[in-house]
Amino acid sequence: MKAGDNTASEMFVADAREYVHFLRGHIMKEKNLLFMMADERLSVKDQEELLKGFDRVEREEIGAGVHEKYHDMLHRLRDMYCAGV
Repeated sequence: MKAGDNTASEMFVADAREYVHFLRGHIMKEKNLLFMMADERLSVKDQEELLKGFDRVEREEIGAGVHEKYHDMLHRLRDMYCAGV
């Protein structure tokens, strides 16, 4: 890539926007369909056990605070690069 050539950054922006569009659809489907289905089919006890399992994986496999660290990073990147968008 030559200095002053914005092709790569333009491609990145286009791909990032497409990915955001995909994620929004995915999240909407989870929120409005899959989570509702799970809520209807799983007992309160099963849901509590599932939550305990997620907490255990986050604590033992991923590491305490890692999830929050990535959310903080995303917020900083958003503030740096998406201000005024």
